[in-house]
Amino acid sequence: RIREMLLMLESLTVWTDEMLRLDSETLTKVLKLGAKIQKLIRDDNSLPAADQAAQDNLAAGAMIGP
Repeated sequence: RIREMLLMLESLTVWTDEMLRLDSETLTKVLKLGAKIQKLIRDDNSLPAADQAAQDNLAAGAMIGP
């Protein structure tokens, strides 16, 4: 289990490093695309309103700074 966790964290670290190299506009597009993919995978209508609002803000790039 520890080895599996290590592999997951290593993959996440590589992905995070790639995302940090993107400019804000490109990162916003990636986040919006991710939100669309997530909606295809699961039924987002089942989320509580507060969770849906938080997800919508993230998808809109509200979390991206200058």
